[in-house]
Amino acid sequence: MLNEVATSPTNSAPLTLTPNLPLAQQLRRARLLKANLKAAPSAPVEPLQQWLTNRIQPSLPLATDAQQQLIWEQIIRQHRDKDEQFRQLNPAVLAGRALTAWQGLIRWEIPYEELRKAETGQLISFSDWAREFETHLQRLGVTTLDLALKDQLAAGVVAREQMVHLYAFTAPPPPLWQRWLESSFERIEAREFAALNEQDRHAGIAALDNPQKELEAALVWANNKLGSNPYARVAIIDANLGDNLKSTQRLARQYFRAKVPTHFGRELPLSNQGATQIALALLALNKHEIDLPYARMLAQSRRWGNFAQEYDARAEWDRNICALKEKQFSVVRFVEAIGDQALRDYLTRPFADKRQAKRLSPLEHAARYQGQLDALGLFEVNPAFHWDRWQQVLDEFSALGHVTGKIDVDEALRLLNRSAGKPRAQSSPDGTGLYFLDTVEAAADFSHIWILGMNSQNWPGAPQPNPLLPVSLQARYQMPHVTASQEAQLAKQLIERLKCAAKETIFSYSRLQDDLEQTPCALIADLPVFAPELGNSQSFEQVQMEWVDCSLAPKVPEEERQISGYDGSGSALLQTMSASPFDAFAQWRLKAHPLEEPQIGLSAADRGTLVHRALYLVWQQLGDSDSLQSSDEEQIHKLCHESAWEVLKPFTNRFGRNYVRQETDRLAQLVFDWLQLERVRPPFVVESVEEPLQARIGPLQFKMKLDRLDRLPNGELVLIDYKTGISLSSKHWLDMPPQEPQLPLYALTVEQAPDAICFAQVRPDKMRFIGIGRDALIEGVTPQENWADLLEQWKGSLEILAQAFVDGDARVFETQAAFGRVDALAPLHRFAERDQLENWLSQNPQGNQS
Repeated sequence: MLNEVATSPTNSAPLTLTPNLPLAQQLRRARLLKANLKAAPSAPVEPLQQWLTNRIQPSLPLATDAQQQLIWEQIIRQHRDKDEQFRQLNPAVLAGRALTAWQGLIRWEIPYEELRKAETGQLISFSDWAREFETHLQRLGVTTLDLALKDQLAAGVVAREQMVHLYAFTAPPPPLWQRWLESSFERIEAREFAALNEQDRHAGIAALDNPQKELEAALVWANNKLGSNPYARVAIIDANLGDNLKSTQRLARQYFRAKVPTHFGRELPLSNQGATQIALALLALNKHEIDLPYARMLAQSRRWGNFAQEYDARAEWDRNICALKEKQFSVVRFVEAIGDQALRDYLTRPFADKRQAKRLSPLEHAARYQGQLDALGLFEVNPAFHWDRWQQVLDEFSALGHVTGKIDVDEALRLLNRSAGKPRAQSSPDGTGLYFLDTVEAAADFSHIWILGMNSQNWPGAPQPNPLLPVSLQARYQMPHVTASQEAQLAKQLIERLKCAAKETIFSYSRLQDDLEQTPCALIADLPVFAPELGNSQSFEQVQMEWVDCSLAPKVPEEERQISGYDGSGSALLQTMSASPFDAFAQWRLKAHPLEEPQIGLSAADRGTLVHRALYLVWQQLGDSDSLQSSDEEQIHKLCHESAWEVLKPFTNRFGRNYVRQETDRLAQLVFDWLQLERVRPPFVVESVEEPLQARIGPLQFKMKLDRLDRLPNGELVLIDYKTGISLSSKHWLDMPPQEPQLPLYALTVEQAPDAICFAQVRPDKMRFIGIGRDALIEGVTPQENWADLLEQWKGSLEILAQAFVDGDARVFETQAAFGRVDALAPLHRFAERDQLENWLSQNPQGNQS
């Protein structure tokens, strides 16, 4: 507990310094309760570093941590650009290590001459870099906490007081800070937690199967403790809380709802929280390119604009973004993907300022960004926006101008995102409840404590010397976390403190972590075994399992009965309905789509689309068979190559010029070979290419695009659809409903009923027409005796499919003809498990509670 025990007796407590802020907050609270006061006690309690910052009187302004790190970035970048051996250095990553290394040099008072001798033979001469850093500080007219302490000690201007308590330090302060304390106080006393009597405390060890079970066991235990004593203060300590914060928050909500006050000592970075995340994504529109995750986040977010009224436009925008099939694309293409003109104007107006290409100071960038977000009404849509913290981020970003001068928009947004992305510790509130902490040192004044991850791999921790300083030098000056013996001693000290700090302390570990078997830390192996009572959580409600018929979904609302997009989605919906109504329901109403297989280069779908676009450009130029036959081979080759280059040119940035040239040659040859087949056809005129169509089939409305419509000399019409696949057959059109409804749907939609429908199979190994019609109008078209009757049958069967979709038919048909070997949506419908589930329920007539 937080009662104080001094190493030398004294009754006074003029000032208490702690190693961190959470411990200072806990100690203030404990003193408040002990004195039964409503105001803070007179004896101050402060973290050591904060007290030093407030105590000194520097002659120059103190540089912020962000400013210091940016100076280090500049130094490392200069060395990287000048020297070939530093080409692999990442300044943004290494700057933080460099700042920590320099602070270590100053705080542990290591002479530069000694450092230079120790680093002989090393690639990086950090002593030179350190002097450059200090020169930068002098040139900018700023200093740091450590340099100010050093200067004032040398000048002998430190004010002296009587006594100070150093409370719960696991290691002495750095020598520079220790010298400052010795110059400031007549007497320094170390104080430690007061241990509970042995009969009043209990410690145990718990072993769980995996980290998930370990956290769940801790939550159930905490719930039971708080349920039996609402005045308890319970702490769960997870060293990886920063990485696990979202999942831990989600589990905590599931277990405790609103019944127990829950506090987190770590909070998500501002850049990961709600409206701030959207604000940063919106500001990315100032750049020339935008990443796919940011793009989709903006299209789907409710946190800007009027989402309720823009729902359909946003959905279409999101589909268009995905259709780009690139991880990064220009902001211009991103904006062009917005089909709704009003939404496009609203989004782009604040970013239309042409000055965005100019270099501005961070202060000017910040003012501009704030104006853009104001113009979008972001803060009006999000009244709970973290305004104070956002202003702190902007202030920190603006202050970087003292270091950077004018910068371009890419650098400005990088620095702004870094300021917003810093992990922040939450202040520790007073009162009872459950606390999630990320450091063992902050676990003070709790009645019950559970520490996760106490396996031999984590405890004691591995040494972590700074890679920029010679390890031998760090060990000689006893810098922290350098040697295994230091880590062992620290672990022993912390564990002994925790064993006696609370009424009950549980140390737990996972038997299996990252697929590796784990053993408990040797320092706790002798503790009595604690068996978690996982079934006693008051949060669980017993649920009776029952069989629910999901074969009928709710009807499709009137406003959702238009299947938009000229990408074949209308015919695809009807095709999927004929194969499996459930898959149509899942894909078009639940938006569940199989993940695409990753591929190197163009995918099969990309290649098919490119063939369509190239042939579209070719027939726009030719128009009919006469033009094709009157053109010589050289002219046709040139036309094919120009068309292929036009459609492949946008892929240059994605795949490189050499790859695109090879693909251009391949596509041009494929189109040329296809035109040789068309040369020998009887005369025809290409009536239309890529013609948009709108159709109403039963209760559904479709938007489609017809590849091509040919008119023959006697007026007959032939519908043509290009295909690059292998397996094509006209037999599927004779099934009712047709298994390939795309061309039958087009036939029912065009103004004049066609006399034939056919696939144009465009493949290097197979060039042919496959179709059916009134007569054998083209080679490959099979005549049908009752063509008019077939059209009527198509109409009736497709209307039945459309009506079934609207009525909510979600039955599962699982046939190899429909899905091939793999049904990608099987994990959703679980059809293969039906018999197994029915057997299980029949053997458990009570429904088995779960």
